[in-house]
Amino acid sequence: MQQLCRYGLCQAWQPRQGYSLTTRGTQLLAQEAALPATTYRRIAGLLDDARRPGERGLDFARANLEHTDGVQRAFLAFLLATRARGGALEWHGEWACTRAYRVVDRRRRARLQTLRPDAELRYTGPGGPLHAFLELDRGTTAAWRLANKVDQYDAYRASSGDERFAVLLVTTGPDRADAPLARARALAQLQRTAPLDLRATTLEELAARGPWAPIWFDTGGVTGGLLSLTPR
Repeated sequence: MQQLCRYGLCQAWQPRQGYSLTTRGTQLLAQEAALPATTYRRIAGLLDDARRPGERGLDFARANLEHTDGVQRAFLAFLLATRARGGALEWHGEWACTRAYRVVDRRRRARLQTLRPDAELRYTGPGGPLHAFLELDRGTTAAWRLANKVDQYDAYRASSGDERFAVLLVTTGPDRADAPLARARALAQLQRTAPLDLRATTLEELAARGPWAPIWFDTGGVTGGLLSLTPR
């Protein structure tokens, strides 16, 4: 790894241990794959030190290390549980899973919005498949802002026509999920639609027991494991 750093292909991850790709490192990998660097970065879901307009990549991750560590703890919980079941896991970080969707305002004007999950996962294997977006809450966001995330996912669901995904809310405590779950129920009643497939648990439960354990509760107050509640 020190040799890669010496040639400018990687750099030390500060202030934590570990290493990350540099732009030059990404370009070399893209060249080996005979792809433009931007295409390779998107396909592989890479995070490097490139500075592109509007990017919230490596610099954002460094500036929010506690949040980044929380997302990585969630990823490791899913990875270990997937391996134990003999399944396969596809995982994309925030920089690789944004979604553009169209909304129509009260004046019937269409405009584009951007959905920014903290991560996206696709599990295939026994009990699956499962497609979900992950939102990590460290208790630093106002409850109403957390509830507003539900509006965004609900609007994305309506715009895309895709209902086969779950939204996984990982919080610091069970009461932090009260407002988002209530908002999902309220939107369903208002619009006369099925509630958003929102599941909530705590990071401690997820890390200790794994995602397949009965640690998730949904808008109907049902508690169970993710694979026993596969999105319909």
